[in-house]
Amino acid sequence: MSKCGKCWGTGARIDHARLGRAVRKRREASGVTLAALAKKLGISEGHLSLLEHGKRSWTEELYDQAVG
Repeated sequence: MSKCGKCWGTGARIDHARLGRAVRKRREASGVTLAALAKKLGISEGHLSLLEHGKRSWTEELYDQAVG
């Protein structure tokens, strides 16, 4: 069975906006800048901002790196 990019293979709908808010809250609470996390993830600050604001969908791998 192939993994669905929207459900990460779970069959359930992923709330990417909620994930983004959680990542942003955790990042800010840890004192990590948007630029620092974007660099760690290997993406642009603009892309990370769109992810945090629910304008783009997280991949499972990117989310795991962001919260790991």
